[in-house]
Amino acid sequence: MFNLEKKINTEQRFANLVYKDFQTKRFGLTACCDVEIDEIKLKKYLCDYQEQKEYDETLLPTEDLDRTVLDCDDLPVKPDPTPPDNTPVIEPAICHSLHFDGVDESLKYDVPGNHLVYDFMDYNKDHSLSFWFRYVNPAPNKSPNPIYTKYDVGNQVGVIFSLLPTAGTPYIYYSLSGGAGNMLAATSTYGFIHNNWYNITFTTDGATVVDMYVNGQPVTTTIFWNSLSASAQSLATPHEIAAVTTNASGREEWGEFIMHSLRGWDVILTPAEVDLEYNFGVRLVTPVQNSNLELDIQMYNSVWNSVSSEFEVPGAVKGITFDSISMEQVDLLNICPS
Repeated sequence: MFNLEKKINTEQRFANLVYKDFQTKRFGLTACCDVEIDEIKLKKYLCDYQEQKEYDETLLPTEDLDRTVLDCDDLPVKPDPTPPDNTPVIEPAICHSLHFDGVDESLKYDVPGNHLVYDFMDYNKDHSLSFWFRYVNPAPNKSPNPIYTKYDVGNQVGVIFSLLPTAGTPYIYYSLSGGAGNMLAATSTYGFIHNNWYNITFTTDGATVVDMYVNGQPVTTTIFWNSLSASAQSLATPHEIAAVTTNASGREEWGEFIMHSLRGWDVILTPAEVDLEYNFGVRLVTPVQNSNLELDIQMYNSVWNSVSSEFEVPGAVKGITFDSISMEQVDLLNICPS
């Protein structure tokens, strides 16, 4: 509301500050009140508008403008400063994966006397495994096991995953074994497309059932060997992941693939949890069933050790580090599931 006394006071202050500004510019004196001048100008304009509005009811503010109604003795609202053009752009976090592209390239954890740190991946125990990989090139006329994860010593295999190119049709293979024919094994066919990302999950009770999922969805599974014994012993063995190896007889077990991560739990994940872990084709930052997480090999956090010429890859959950074997620094790629 218009107030004549406020109007007079504002005009007097406006005139005084303008005169001081004139003295500054005319006689070269140091400026003292730039901010005050800007404020009093706004207040004067507001008072002028209120005075006109008092005598002219048809006077309206300009439409489609952002405006704040103030009394003429209120302090004006100062807009947030516009950032300068040289404000740095924050780049998104870089996401990595490891490229396994040669014979005998692998990640391995093998600390003498502490092999049982990952013994949850054994027969007679509930567990689940889930990992992200990208199959780069086909492996025609090559031997089995282009991709696997194992928990073993010698020829005794605790857990193994493979993509077996048989008769031109790859199939998923998963087994638990205590050696000497003591085995639970299952397979499933699936039409993998090279250079596509896939999330594969296995859940098992370690005795009779193995369920498989590709990209969060169940696939038909066939149990083709089930001779596990209740008396089987846990294996005190190292753990190796994503190996492309030459076996004891010298036969090349070949493949080329990119792997982003692998997680393992000591429980059987539900179908809903498997789908959540798949997360619409993007790695889930916080794993499902986090309290039951036993293994989290973070290939995306690989660090190259220039002294030993190998990657150090965190196992995360138990503070264990996996070391790369026969890999080069260029095998760390800036690509991720998407």
